Amino acid sequence: MSAKKAKPAILLVDDEPNVLQGLRRSMRTLRDDWDMSWVEGGAEAIAAIRSHHFDAVVSDMRMPGRDGAAVLEAAAQANPGGYRVILSGFSDRGAIGAVEETAHRYIAKPCSGEDLVAYLRMALALRGGLPTARIRDLIGKAPDVFGMVRPAVRQDECLALAQSASFNLDRPIEDHREAVELLRPLVLRALCHLTALTKGDVTDEAGEERYLRSVVMRALVLGGAARRICLHHGFWPEDVERATAAALLCHVGTAVLRSAGEVRYQASLDMISECGDSVLAAERRVFGATHVDIGVYLSIAWGFPDEITALIAGHHAPRQVPGVDIRPMAAVHLAQFARMPDRPEWHDLNFGEGMPFHGACVEAVPDRDFLEFAGF
Repeated sequence: MSAKKAKPAILLVDDEPNVLQGLRRSMRTLRDDWDMSWVEGGAEAIAAIRSHHFDAVVSDMRMPGRDGAAVLEAAAQANPGGYRVILSGFSDRGAIGAVEETAHRYIAKPCSGEDLVAYLRMALALRGGLPTARIRDLIGKAPDVFGMVRPAVRQDECLALAQSASFNLDRPIEDHREAVELLRPLVLRALCHLTALTKGDVTDEAGEERYLRSVVMRALVLGGAARRICLHHGFWPEDVERATAAALLCHVGTAVLRSAGEVRYQASLDMISECGDSVLAAERRVFGATHVDIGVYLSIAWGFPDEITALIAGHHAPRQVPGVDIRPMAAVHLAQFARMPDRPEWHDLNFGEGMPFHGACVEAVPDRDFLEFAGF
């Protein structure tokens, strides 16, 4: 008989007893589903985090002594793959900036228990199916750059990557301030992680190819394609930002798999061409995890919002991610197939103008029904 699966452990933190009591009442029906703990104040929360495992931590921002930023920093160190939410009645940039690299979601107070439960359900679902032990083993054997929550890269290095021909921007960027205005913060964060990968590059087993750089160049093409698709279809700036960042990051897991050995990686490609396996099935057979699994794990560990993580999770199979924003998801999915010169049957898809080619694609065919439903 299989062992009973442990319930997700949730820690909720606020220095106001009335707020905690209200959340406790609204979430009491979940006692059979989640193991919930309630603490008053940051110091008590940090002590709990250091002595117990929590799958999710929800904390108020403004608390005396140790504030929400300190609580989420402790949570990120104790469990990088956990879910972290900040609650605040303040909307000042200082409060948001203090947690932008540790909080997966920032929620303005007052927040209803129903809304919080919906966010938690989606986040735990994204994390629940990951082969975490196998992913950690693969990342542990890869270059150290995959563990960087805050990549040590210079602004000019990040801007140089953004202006590469692969990313295909429509105009040059003069400085970091202009880059923030044009690309927005989440895209720049994604570019910083890609820049870090190029700095940690090594040759493959045959000493012939800088494999991290080759994966980064593909990521830039996908990110540039998603951005142009969004602009062509008139997306809101926030959706352009999310789709572009997700497309940039959706294949970082491929770099981890390639770092496990080019021979094993080639074996997975052979299964696709010779046995008819899908990309994900072949990767799972060879490595025990897919590039999607690893991309989701790294997006969580690096502190990207759940909207980004969900887009990464669905870039191959967009209909399998519940609650995802459909139009950005369609843009990220469509970017995988942008103007393939060897696949003329895809050229009728509505990519927009100025799309670059990008080599042979081993993905499945586009999900046309999903794209049509999204208005593409």
